[in-house]
Amino acid sequence: MWYVAVVMMAQPKQRGRRRYLCETCNVLLSAVDPGEAYRKAIAWGVRYETDSLYGLKLLGITVLHEIGEEIGDGVDISGRFFQKLDVWDRRAKIVPPPEELQAMRIAQNMDTPLGELLTAHQLQLMRQGVNTAQRRRSNSRPEPSASADGPNTSL
Repeated sequence: MWYVAVVMMAQPKQRGRRRYLCETCNVLLSAVDPGEAYRKAIAWGVRYETDSLYGLKLLGITVLHEIGEEIGDGVDISGRFFQKLDVWDRRAKIVPPPEELQAMRIAQNMDTPLGELLTAHQLQLMRQGVNTAQRRRSNSRPEPSASADGPNTSL
C-alpha cells in the first residue's frame, strides 16, 4: 500500500520565542499498513533533521493519507476540502498562469540565480533560516585560540 505523510519540521524550541520557521514535507511511503507508514514517516523526519540547512527538528506527522495499491501518472496523492469566497470572481488572483508556477519558472530559467526566481516571502524565509543556521554553527564552534603566529583568523 502507498501512503503520503506530511512531516512537519520546525526550528528548535527557545525560551521566550513564539514564532518559528517551519517546513512541511510531503513524503511518499510504501508500507503494509498505516502503523508501518507512520513509523517510516517518523524515521524519515529524524533522518531529515541531520540534513536540514536550517537546523529544523521533527515536530511530528500532521497528515497520514492512504493513496492505494498502485502509484503512477495521474494518481491523486494528497488534497483537502475547504471553503473560499468568490473563487470564480478572483480566479486570476488565486490560480497563477502556468509560467508563474515555481517548477515552470525554475525549468525555464536554469541560468538565472535562484534568488531572482524566489518570491519576496520565500527570500525572507531563506534569510531567517540562514541566519539561524549561522548562529547555531557559531554557538557550537570552539573559540579560536591564539598561536605563536598571532590570532587564529581562519573561518
